[in-house]
Amino acid sequence: KKKKSQKKGNPDYPFVPADNIVKSLWSVFTKDKVLGKGASCEVAQVRSKTTNERYAMKIMAQDDKWNPILFKQEVEILQALEHNNIMRYENCYMDRVNFYVALELC
Repeated sequence: KKKKSQKKGNPDYPFVPADNIVKSLWSVFTKDKVLGKGASCEVAQVRSKTTNERYAMKIMAQDDKWNPILFKQEVEILQALEHNNIMRYENCYMDRVNFYVALELC
């Protein structure tokens, strides 16, 4: 039986599991390489330090004007989608600086 977390979630982002609100994402993942950059985000290939699983991690700065809205919309849409031609949503995280969307690495 999995222990229930004692951590509190963020009421502005209730879809982010409380255990996924971390001091630094890099305590949980290792960045292998940058896959691409856009105007307001970066996508990196990352590896989980606990499972060694690899993901495409979208990294969005919290202080960007639009990213809080885009983060909510993207997670909501990706959670609802299931299609062979769309990268599968895995999870989302946040730390003090960024929002993160973990996607299937293709």
